[in-house]
Amino acid sequence: MVLYVRTYEQRKWGRNHLVTISFAEPEPKGLNATTAFRRSDLDFATMHLYLGASKAPKPGDAPQAGIDFASGVTYARRQVKDNRPVMDGESGPIDKWIPEAALDDEVFHEMSWRHLMAGGAGAGTRWPYRNPHHITIGMLEVLRGMRQFCDGVSWASMTGSPVSASVSGATEWSVFGTTDGAIAWLRLAPTEREFSVAWAGLANNHVRIRTFDIARHRWIDLPHTTDGKSIRFTAPEGRRELATWISR
Repeated sequence: MVLYVRTYEQRKWGRNHLVTISFAEPEPKGLNATTAFRRSDLDFATMHLYLGASKAPKPGDAPQAGIDFASGVTYARRQVKDNRPVMDGESGPIDKWIPEAALDDEVFHEMSWRHLMAGGAGAGTRWPYRNPHHITIGMLEVLRGMRQFCDGVSWASMTGSPVSASVSGATEWSVFGTTDGAIAWLRLAPTEREFSVAWAGLANNHVRIRTFDIARHRWIDLPHTTDGKSIRFTAPEGRRELATWISR
């Protein structure tokens, strides 16, 4: 199918659109992994990330649903060898629909930000699993905030090879780093104000830092210091959920 599409497009237009194959298996292994993640004529990897608590979340499960969902992105990132993009092509509460819109919005929020911050392309692709069959206004608000964050990041600064990165001082966090930049999401407990992002690309480099207040959908300036290995931030009172972009 891939060969046919590429040959047809080249013959008709002299160029190709991006081509992927969507895998229903969330974490393809063996020959399927070779096809999904390493085929040279596919431009990006796409899986259906129905994983863990994200398949049937109950009240209180939203954070775990996000963690389980992002594990599929992390698995895919380990499988690719040429730094191609990876993304969720279908996901949501497949085993048990969520009747309460507020809980569904909360789960969607966790899954979307975790997908991006695990190194996935965008927010992932939610299958609504709602009646009527569309996502809620609350979910659209989540995507609006993510769009504002993504518009403020120079993604060309994130195209290096993956390197280690971590967050300390925050109750919940997710981070993805390359040799050229890093993005991090974190949620602070009421008693937490200071946190740090350690990034292997930081040493001996001047960096640019931008921080996004997720609840308010706006960029803010945070006081910070660096020791050459990590960057330490102090969050304003009441700012609990933040996304940070760091680049050389």
